[in-house]
Amino acid sequence: MIRTTSPVFPEWLGWLGIIVGSMYLFGIPGRLIWAPLGTARGVAFFFFLAFVVLTGLRLLKVSSIESSS
Repeated sequence: MIRTTSPVFPEWLGWLGIIVGSMYLFGIPGRLIWAPLGTARGVAFFFFLAFVVLTGLRLLKVSSIESSS
C-alpha cells in the first residue's frame, strides 16, 4: 500500500484548523465574519483556513485508512 502522509502538517494542526475554521464560519466571533471578508487580508485568511481545514481532513482520512490496515 502506498503511504501518503504529509510531513508538513501534523494531525493536531488539522483539528485546530477545523475548530477555528468552524468558529469563524459559524459566527462564534460574531462581527469578525463579515467585516474582514471585504478586505484582502480577510480573503487571504479565509483561504488559509480553508487550506488548513482541507489538509486536516485529508490527514484524518489518511490516518484512518492507515489505522484500519
